[in-house]
Amino acid sequence: MAAQVVTATDYVRTSKDGYSAQYVQLGPLPKIHACLLKMRLSASAQLRFVYVSGRFGIEWTQAEAPPFIRSGTLTFYVNGSVVQEATLHMQNFPPSPAGMLLMDKAHSHPISNVTITLAISSYGALPMVRGNAEIAAEAIANNMHEQTINDVRFTFAATEGTLWVPESVANKVPYLKTILSSSFREGSATAIAATATPPTLKRKDRAFEDSDDDTDELLTKSYSTRIKTARKPLAPAKTIEITGAAYPTYAAVLLWLVSRRIDFASLKSKGVKKRVEQLTRALEASTALPAPASPKSVYRLAHLLELGELQELALSAYKAELNDANAVHELFSDAAQAYIALRDAALAYGAGNITGIKKSAGWMEMKKRAESEDLPGASSAAHALMELMERLKGADA
Repeated sequence: MAAQVVTATDYVRTSKDGYSAQYVQLGPLPKIHACLLKMRLSASAQLRFVYVSGRFGIEWTQAEAPPFIRSGTLTFYVNGSVVQEATLHMQNFPPSPAGMLLMDKAHSHPISNVTITLAISSYGALPMVRGNAEIAAEAIANNMHEQTINDVRFTFAATEGTLWVPESVANKVPYLKTILSSSFREGSATAIAATATPPTLKRKDRAFEDSDDDTDELLTKSYSTRIKTARKPLAPAKTIEITGAAYPTYAAVLLWLVSRRIDFASLKSKGVKKRVEQLTRALEASTALPAPASPKSVYRLAHLLELGELQELALSAYKAELNDANAVHELFSDAAQAYIALRDAALAYGAGNITGIKKSAGWMEMKKRAESEDLPGASSAAHALMELMERLKGADA
């Protein structure tokens, strides 16, 4: 469709006292949502106003089949005044199935309202044309496979994976900055030789089951031209040997640090076949971009690296993956027992959808495992079960 002029405006009244939480959902964007639905955005897509660490913006989840925008703008207003305008040019919008677009600057209170206007002058499906954001992300991802001056090298246990990231970027993350102060291995005080080709580490130090490890194992052939690239440094380089997270997780998170782009994989609990098919399609579509990463794995790594915005993004993607068949499995997973936000997300879904869940094979499996005392982390699992029962009582009251 050429020369189509479409506008939609949504606003939200904000708290005059501000917000104490780092992440707050402020409400839906019904008019912009309806506008994008008319352009064939998937009906399951959700759009909402959010507040993240002082910045207002929008968040989207489950945004499949996004419309292709040839020309348009997304304008942010605070108290009636324009504070930022994002240009949409030859790109999909929303640009990913799950993501956020936040104002560049934080705003102090008092703020009475925030308004967002979407104005599109031309749109239409152009599946062979990629947006500027994707092209830029691919360029950044390509640089992660080649050493440039002042790069830090990341190597990964039990793979030949290597990633290169500017030290200035790594130093923005306190956890990485601490390690780089001595070029230490995770959990070790062993200095790393600067110029040697590092050995392939055999030990993975995982506190949890990590489905991104399966990405390494299942898609070794697809990764063959990626993970071995430029493993030996061209010049002295600081090295961090990673044993606590998978190559795909770090690749996705490091790319997000410099591009704010990340693609999430389907949860393994939704079906291994579906997940592998999604990963294979993604790797075939781009030889540069990392494979989509598990939202649980990204959440854990973002928690470790203290990346609050990415934690919320991963949590939203995790919530979007929950269904009647896998919610109970997720509730009793080792990650949910360790991270309250993941557990609460599974609890909330379970309490709100108990009728469908009780008919699922996952529910029956967990009942049998509970009867045989085979649930992971018995005390934690018992606590989760008690929480679920309490929420169900509250729903029935």
